[in-house]
Amino acid sequence: MGLRKRGGGIYYCDRGNMDITEIAKAVKQHRKIAGLSQAQLGRLAGVGKTAVFDLEHEKETIRFDVVRKILEALNINVKLSSPLSAVDDEARHKGKGKRP
Repeated sequence: MGLRKRGGGIYYCDRGNMDITEIAKAVKQHRKIAGLSQAQLGRLAGVGKTAVFDLEHEKETIRFDVVRKILEALNINVKLSSPLSAVDDEARHKGKGKRP
């Protein structure tokens, strides 16, 4: 995983092994760039400041819906992909331009 810059933004590039450490780094980095305290981010996300602290300190038992709210508040997108997604995309592209 590495920090990358693209189009004036910052994004994280992971090669399939994203874990709580990578998410924690991304959240902390984005929060600091935004100039937010943990309490401010918590209010913005609709969660407690303890939830932000827990995520930034890699607490693995944090609930998914809480993580999602924090990521959304920071405008961090997570993209899921799998080999099946690639097969589906390929099939969809082959079907373009053809009539049913």
